[in-house]
Amino acid sequence: MELILNREQTMKAVNVAGKFAESPSGLKVLQGVFVSAGFGHVRLTTTDLSIWCQVELDAQTPQPGTVLVPVRTLGKALKSLPGSRVTLTKDGDDVNLTAGPSEVRVSGIDADEYPEINPPDGRLVQVPLHASLVDSVAYAVSKDETRYTLAGVRAEVGAAGFKLAATDGQRLARYQAATLPPGSVVNADLEEPVSGTVPVRLLNEGVRLASQLDGTATLELYEKASSIRVNGSAMIWADLIEGQYPDYEQVMPAAYAGCVTMPKGMLGAAVSRLVALTKGRHVVSGRLIPADGQVVLSIADDAGDGVSAVEHLSPCGIQGSVPACGLNLRHLHDALERLPDAGPVHLKFSDDTGVHPLAIESPGRQGLVAIVMVQPMKKT
Repeated sequence: MELILNREQTMKAVNVAGKFAESPSGLKVLQGVFVSAGFGHVRLTTTDLSIWCQVELDAQTPQPGTVLVPVRTLGKALKSLPGSRVTLTKDGDDVNLTAGPSEVRVSGIDADEYPEINPPDGRLVQVPLHASLVDSVAYAVSKDETRYTLAGVRAEVGAAGFKLAATDGQRLARYQAATLPPGSVVNADLEEPVSGTVPVRLLNEGVRLASQLDGTATLELYEKASSIRVNGSAMIWADLIEGQYPDYEQVMPAAYAGCVTMPKGMLGAAVSRLVALTKGRHVVSGRLIPADGQVVLSIADDAGDGVSAVEHLSPCGIQGSVPACGLNLRHLHDALERLPDAGPVHLKFSDDTGVHPLAIESPGRQGLVAIVMVQPMKKT
């Protein structure tokens, strides 16, 4: 095996791939990068068995082949070499790197021990993503490891458009667009929607990788897997999360009995102040009370920490029947953070009892709605 590589490009590829070779198991074989060379190209593959990463780069390949070497050591060796061109040759399980007058030998790993590499095949749909879209829903996934099905973002592409949704059972974030983003590719009959629960880490790592490479993240859905591709040269993939995802559309109110409209900046700042005062509380229970063109938000000393506070928010537009209710202020805070500060926010109530979910929307983020569970006001 003999390869002639651009040193800077290879260092960048090794750095990208190395992020996915840090297995908590500590297995030596998973700390390696699997280098496979065909004619005119080289692929670098790493995995922590949860996510796989593959980066492709152009190279001169006089003698194609494969080798497995520790990814950190390879990166360190490349960094130490001079010049812009590096020759990599295989010697048994080891590799020699030469550049100008310098030569570095890196001890390899038995490639037969590496897990079988099976990139997903049979792509059904391809949809460009951006970081703000992923963040607008991904925050609502469950952090409870026992609720594995809720640890991902539900993606759906169909004749009705594109949806992303996440829930932890107490809140829900859903983005919906009637048309697919420009650049989308469909290889399936959308009369039957293509859907799957994508691991949230895959989405977060995908948009981070796109930012690192100054490119665009593209979500790809397969029958049993999903991937994020960046610039056509880097791809990370993982299995879809198995199990029945909740029918979240049943939570979406069909109609609203009342609505409060106010500047998002004003509401967001007030909620942030209340949440900051309750640092350390497991749940931040607040009260929302509408009254004469204003809304009163408050927290009580129900945790025994000696802290209570009230925020008077005015002016507010109140339409229909808006009940007093209790709610988790952290959930409200997380939803508001995904909305632009400029412009209004709408708090929509599906009934006047204060027991059904509260919907949060903003004209500045069309298609995005957050649902927060509420509780009846406790009598004092």
